[in-house]
Amino acid sequence: MNPLPPFPRHLSPEAQVLLASVGVQNETERYPFIRQITGQSSIDWDFLMDAAEHNRVVPLLYSSLEKARAQDVSQGWMERLRDSCRYTLAWNLLMTQELVTILRLLDRESIPALPYKGLLLADSLYRDVSLRQVWDLDILIQNQDVDRAKQLVLNSGYQLNREVSPDAEMKFLEEDCEYTFVNSDTGVAVELHWRVLPRVIWNKVHPDSIWEKATRISVWGTTAFTLPPEELYLIVFLHDALKHHWTELKQVSDVARVLEVHPEMNWERFFEPISQTRFERSVLVGFLLAHVLLGACLPEAIESRIESDPVIGDFTALAVGRLFRPGFGLPSFSEWTNHVEALSLDRNPSSSAAMRTYSFPRYLRAVMTPEFRDRYALSTVSPKLLFLQHLFRPARLLRQHGFRLLNRI
Repeated sequence: MNPLPPFPRHLSPEAQVLLASVGVQNETERYPFIRQITGQSSIDWDFLMDAAEHNRVVPLLYSSLEKARAQDVSQGWMERLRDSCRYTLAWNLLMTQELVTILRLLDRESIPALPYKGLLLADSLYRDVSLRQVWDLDILIQNQDVDRAKQLVLNSGYQLNREVSPDAEMKFLEEDCEYTFVNSDTGVAVELHWRVLPRVIWNKVHPDSIWEKATRISVWGTTAFTLPPEELYLIVFLHDALKHHWTELKQVSDVARVLEVHPEMNWERFFEPISQTRFERSVLVGFLLAHVLLGACLPEAIESRIESDPVIGDFTALAVGRLFRPGFGLPSFSEWTNHVEALSLDRNPSSSAAMRTYSFPRYLRAVMTPEFRDRYALSTVSPKLLFLQHLFRPARLLRQHGFRLLNRI
């Protein structure tokens, strides 16, 4: 894989500061770079703060700015960042307390529970619960325990975020993957999963096979189940890739830190359930983003898979273009081309002029490839009609963006 400069220089100074703050490069590289950029460039601190909040990496930004002793950062901005980090810590501690309460309730009723994502990643990858922003609590349970677990959570002060009628519930349990509950007093949201993703998105691994590899552990003063790293991080990355399409820097940060914390990972075992499928490419985009944006070192087993995929760079450039757009909007063709060239993402390098002349079909393919909302909208139709997702995608984009989409493309 082509060597890269330590930090992507073609992006805005604000993006460079954010990426250096989140990156996993050596501190002797990151901190001087942050001091240089903040000292020499006119930083739009409003944009930087919005980008950090949008990507859910405010604690990492604050931590790096403070440790780097960044120049020309007003006291007011540092206080704003500090207040946000204090809120994150308080929120995560509340979430931890709620998670422990629910795990104990489930354990008392002999319902195996497997927490993943969120707090688990904050604890295992960042070693500091205050450094990773957590949105909700994700708990995987077994199919036969769904009804009992649902009632336990309802009886503990939570309400369903979306009611499902009794007539539709059986179909919902067969096709969907989770119940979402919200505690109106605390604002905490809990997702009880009986499969990782809706059936229409990913049905290659039966939920029971996940539990065959689960082991019981002590965590946060209670007991729960967990998976070996290869299985655990695969389901986390599948969620980030297939549902969110790597549209948050926090997700890419998780990938970079898995590579850093688990150098002994058996990558052949990790990729086995998705090898030679479209899911493999979707997950590999996250690894390539971690490499080109955050400086993560890729093992040979991952590099070889990336090098053998001629179009993975096209989807990676699309993801880069969305990271710093409010609402995860699509980048224009010229923006996309700039990312492909600057980050050496073209698997078939050619001259810049040829790249811009012949790559428009590649850009359209990346933009028009159906995503989660396109596939999920057809979750109730016959599998024979799923080809309609390729028509639904452009129709949904036009409805959402109107003629602005055509102008951008």
